[in-house]
Amino acid sequence: MPPPAPFPTNSSTADWLLTYPAFLLFLQHKVQFLSLAVVNTDNLLLPIPPKLDSFLKKHVLHKKQLRQIFNFLFAVFLIRKHVWKPMQTLLKDHNNSIFQVAKFYVYERFLVQAVFQNVLKKYNLFGTRSKIEKEMVKMETGFDTELSKNLDATIITTREVLKQGSNTERVRTSSASSSSSCYTALPAAGLPKEKILQLLQSRADEDKAHWNNGKISGAVYYQSADLNKMPTKQDEPRSKTKDNSSSALAIDVNTVMKEAYGMFMLSNPLHSDLFNNCRQLEAEVIAMVGDLFTGATTSQQGKVEQSRQEVQTSATLVCGSLTTGGTESILMAMLSYRNKWLSENNIELTDPSNTRIPNIVLPVTAHAAFDKAALYFGIKLRKCGIVAGGATAGEQADVVDSTGSCRKVVPGGVNVAEMKKLVDEDTVAVVGSAPNYPNGAMDPLLSISDEIAVPNKIPFHVDACLGGFLLPFIELAGLGKTSQPFTFAELRGCTSISVDTHKYGFCAKGASVILYRNSFYRSFQFTAVPDWTGGIYATPTIAGSRNGGIAATTYAALVSFGRDGYVECTGKIVACARRIEAEIQEAAATKTTSTPAEDEPGPPPPRRPLICQYLQQLGKCDTSVVCLASRKPKEVNIYAIASIMREKFDWNLNSLQNPPSIHLCVTLPVAVADYVLDETTKESESRFVADLEKSVEICLADPAWNKKAAAGVYGMAASIPNSLAGDLTKVYLDSCYKVQKTVTSPSTSTSTSSEICGGGSSGDNSSTTTGTTPAEQRSPAATAE
Repeated sequence: MPPPAPFPTNSSTADWLLTYPAFLLFLQHKVQFLSLAVVNTDNLLLPIPPKLDSFLKKHVLHKKQLRQIFNFLFAVFLIRKHVWKPMQTLLKDHNNSIFQVAKFYVYERFLVQAVFQNVLKKYNLFGTRSKIEKEMVKMETGFDTELSKNLDATIITTREVLKQGSNTERVRTSSASSSSSCYTALPAAGLPKEKILQLLQSRADEDKAHWNNGKISGAVYYQSADLNKMPTKQDEPRSKTKDNSSSALAIDVNTVMKEAYGMFMLSNPLHSDLFNNCRQLEAEVIAMVGDLFTGATTSQQGKVEQSRQEVQTSATLVCGSLTTGGTESILMAMLSYRNKWLSENNIELTDPSNTRIPNIVLPVTAHAAFDKAALYFGIKLRKCGIVAGGATAGEQADVVDSTGSCRKVVPGGVNVAEMKKLVDEDTVAVVGSAPNYPNGAMDPLLSISDEIAVPNKIPFHVDACLGGFLLPFIELAGLGKTSQPFTFAELRGCTSISVDTHKYGFCAKGASVILYRNSFYRSFQFTAVPDWTGGIYATPTIAGSRNGGIAATTYAALVSFGRDGYVECTGKIVACARRIEAEIQEAAATKTTSTPAEDEPGPPPPRRPLICQYLQQLGKCDTSVVCLASRKPKEVNIYAIASIMREKFDWNLNSLQNPPSIHLCVTLPVAVADYVLDETTKESESRFVADLEKSVEICLADPAWNKKAAAGVYGMAASIPNSLAGDLTKVYLDSCYKVQKTVTSPSTSTSTSSEICGGGSSGDNSSTTTGTTPAEQRSPAATAE
C-alpha cells in the first residue's frame, strides 16, 4: 500500500525532514499504516545523514534568531504542504473514498510522530529537548526523594571500609555495623549474627509500618500475625462475639512458610537426582492448583466427575510449571504458542526470507506482561477495545441470560466482535482475563472460547493471575455463581491458564503456576540444548537453577489453608468488594432516578452526594477490584482523589490510565479492617467509601489538589507521547537501583537523599536538610505482579 501523499523527487531540506522518516517506516515494514500504532519509531528510523546534520548545527541551529526563523518556517511548511494542500486534493477528487481520507490522517499521524522523535528531540527545535531534559531531571529528583523517605542509614563505601583497615574488632563494633547502615562495598570483616538480624529487622519494621494498616490496594494479600488485631473503624474495637480460633484468620501461615523455606532453601529442583523430594513438592503444587481448574464448577454436581474424566484422560492430562510470578507464567504461555506456530508452519527464526510475523489478539486491559512477551519473542500485539460503561446493580446480580448462558457483553470486558476481526492465519493465541487488572471485570471467556478459539483452532489463554484463587471458591462461599466459567472443562477452547499462588493463594512472593490443557502445549515451553559441551541442558522455564524454598513455602501455604480456609477467606474478600461496589452503585442509582410526579414523594437524598455527583464506577467487580473515574475531571481530578486518600486517610490506591482512573484491590487485610464483623449490629458502612466521600469534599474545597495531581507520573503518562512516558519509567527504574540515604538531623526531622552507585568511592557522609516532597501516586512498578 503506497503512502497516500506523494513524496517529492527533488526534496529541499524541509521536504526531506518531513517525508524521509515516514518513508523509511513504510519501506522497512511494508505493512498498513494502521498497524504502526504499536511500533516505537525510536528504534526504526535511520539517523540523519552526517552532512545535513553538520550543516544544520553549524549554520542554522546554533544562532538563536536563525533557529527561531527555522522553527517558524518548519511549522508553516508542515501545515501547508502536508495538511492543507493534500486535503484540498482529496476533497476535490470525488473518486477518493472515505478509506483514502482515513489513510491520509493515519499517514499524517505517524509522519508527525516520526518528525517529533527523530528531528525535534535531536535538534532541540522549539526547545523540545531542553524541556524534556529538565523534566527528566525534575522527575529523577522526585523519585529519589520518594524512595529515600523511610530510610535512616549511613552509607558504608569502599573508602570507609579501607579506612577501617584490618582491625576486625573495630569494624564489628563501629557504626558500620549498626542497624542503620547500608553498604555499597563488602565490609572488611563479616558481621555477627546479632548485628545482621538487628539491621534486617529494623528495615523490615520500617517497611511494615507503611503497609500493615489494612488500607493497601493489592500488594500484601495476607498477614496472619496481625489480622485479628486489625481495627475495624477508627476508635472502634473489634467485636469479640465470634470465636476465631478455628478461623482461617488464626492460621499462622507465615511461620510455617519461614520454617519450610529454611528446610529447602539450598535445594535446586534443576538437580532432581539430588533434590528429588523438592521436585516432588513442586509437582504436588502444580497438581493441587490444576485440580481447581480441571472440572466444572462445584454447583454442577452431576457433571463434575464426568467433566473431570473428560479433561483428565491420558491424552488431555492438565499439567503445568511453577514459575516466579504471573509475568513469567504469561511469558511461558506466549513462548509456547509462538514456538507451536513456528513448528506448524516450518518457519525458522533466522530465515531472512520469512515475512510472516506471529500475532496475539488480546484486550487493551490485558496485563502488560503480554507486551513484555511480544518484546521478548518477536510477537505483534493486536489489541481490541472493551465494552464501555460500568456495572449496574441489575447486571451484578444477573450473571446469566434467559437461556442460561453467560452474558456475551460484559461492561469493562473485551469486545468479542472486534476480536473476531483481528484474528488471521498468523494469530498464535487469543487472550482473556479473569478478571482484568484495571477495572476488575472478567472478559466474556465462553464467547471467546466457542466463537473464536474453537472454530479457528487457535490456542486460548486465560489470565487468572489476579482472580485464580478466588474464582474456584466464590460459589462455595455462598456468593452465587461466577459471572463467567473459568475451568478447562467449561471452556473447550481454553488451552492454558495462569494462576498466581502468591496473591490470593497467600503464598510467599515469587510463586505462580502456568497450567496447560495437556502436555502437548507445555512441550513447546521447554528449552533443550542436547549438543552443549557441558552435557545435555534442559530447563522447563526461564530460570536454570531454581530455589527449592519457593516450592516448599507454596506447598506449605496451600496445605495450611486447605479448601475450607480458602472458602472462608474468599467469602470475606469478595463480600467486602461487593459491599463497596454496592454503596457506590447506590449513589449512582440515586443520581439517575427519574423526577417524581408532583403528588408523589421524592426519592431519599443520596447517602454519598459527592460520590454521586463526581465519581463513577468503571467496569465490574467480578472478584475483588473496584475501579473509579471522575465524572467531572476539571473539578475533581481522579489522581487528586488518590493523593488525598493517601495523605489524609492512609489509603494506598493504584492509579490507572486510558482512561484516568484509580482502583482498590481488596485483600484480606482490607476486608477484615473495612467492616465491623459483628452479625448483631448489621453494620455495613465502608471506611473506604466514607473516606472517599471526604476526599471529594477536600478536593472541591482546595483546587490546588488538582494541580498537584497533574505532576504525578500516571497523570503525565495519560497526556504525553508514549515515548516520553517510557523514558520516565526508565528514570524511575534507574532510581530504584540507587543506594539511597536519608540522614536525619538532630535539630529537624526533614531529610535529603543522595546516591552512591554500587562500590563507588564517594564516602562523604555529610548532609543537608530539605523539605520532603508530597506523596506520589503508586509507582509504575506497582502493578498486578
